[in-house]
Amino acid sequence: MKGLIDIHAHILPGVDDGASDFQESVRMLKSAYRQGVRCVIATPHYHRNHFHRNPERTMEALQKIRGWLREHLPDMIVLLGTEIYYTIDFAEEIVAGNIFPMAKSRYLLVEFSPLEDYAYIRNAVHVLVNRGYCPIIAHAERYRVFHQNVSRVSEVIQLGAYIQLNGDSIVGKNGLRMKLFAQKLMKKELVYFVASDMHHMESRRPNLKECAEYMEKTYGFARTKELLYDNPRKLIENKLIEEL
Repeated sequence: MKGLIDIHAHILPGVDDGASDFQESVRMLKSAYRQGVRCVIATPHYHRNHFHRNPERTMEALQKIRGWLREHLPDMIVLLGTEIYYTIDFAEEIVAGNIFPMAKSRYLLVEFSPLEDYAYIRNAVHVLVNRGYCPIIAHAERYRVFHQNVSRVSEVIQLGAYIQLNGDSIVGKNGLRMKLFAQKLMKKELVYFVASDMHHMESRRPNLKECAEYMEKTYGFARTKELLYDNPRKLIENKLIEEL
């Protein structure tokens, strides 16, 4: 498949724990391009205690990447978002310009501690939806409370959340436990997005080609296209995704 859209990627140089410099960003983008990716949403971390970044620095890194793409890979685009470590004051941080919604849409990519209480996650979804956002729970296969009771995934979806899985978890690179749980969510049709969550070329590499091939073989072309192109396209266009 070509034209894949990767909605979760730490490719901006020097702004979080992703690409350490511009050269590594370029290597990651080249690798993703060879795998059929034509659009990436850069999602640098926002965590008040760890990645309280400078918005100007983020925009400067983005424009440098876009300039390189225009010259070398003109049919590839990079949009901007944020992977938000949820706190109750997130709205103020958006107003302050520290948090960028996904591709200027109503969608927000949100993460929690893997050991977070379910009540906290459920309340966060409720707050985000009531404020008019469409929360995407990042790498949902990591959360203990979902492993304990998969019906909780269905519940947060009913509340208005969307579920994103990492490609490495689907193909088994994050261990058998993660793979089996990802398979369970896929079979129950509780997944809306699959993304790379790429950070480096040494580990957590761009991986969507391998993932897409595995998904197409296991779940079919239509489902693969839905999670790696159709739903991401709706996000970019700020359209709601129909219930699965």
